[in-house]
Amino acid sequence: MIQIYKAGNEEFEKNGDAVLHPTVCSVEEELKGSWKMSLENPADENLNLIKSGSVIKADTNIGKGQLFRIYEHEKTDSGVTAVAYPIFFDAARETFLLDSRPTNKTGQQALDILFSGTRYSGSSDILIASTAYWQKKNCIEAMNSDDDNSFLSRWGGEPIYN
Repeated sequence: MIQIYKAGNEEFEKNGDAVLHPTVCSVEEELKGSWKMSLENPADENLNLIKSGSVIKADTNIGKGQLFRIYEHEKTDSGVTAVAYPIFFDAARETFLLDSRPTNKTGQQALDILFSGTRYSGSSDILIASTAYWQKKNCIEAMNSDDDNSFLSRWGGEPIYN
């Protein structure tokens, strides 16, 4: 079942505002790269719900009830197409690290520091200890950028957005 939540509705444990019946709903997952959902829905009673800011809840190969925020949509006479990204990417707008320095920490300890005080979390089984300096970055940049101090550069690993 593919559900949609209006922008502002964050009660994701409850049923969405409507159930969608798209002709296409696919997720592209590029390891250490872009993750996106493509959706095509015919013109129906839900046409006006499928717009930027809304959230789609769908099962993927990663797990059940994955959340994706719509960033782009285009309406036509025959329906609507949309592109959505994991809701975790909201952290790029919602988080800011002024100065955070996980020192000699395991992967899990570093993620705990990275997401401290936010509504986001991460898990890691990386036991090597490393150090990073995250200054004036959001959590996405600190975790998954080309910067020498990013989590992926210092600890390694492969992000899975769940």
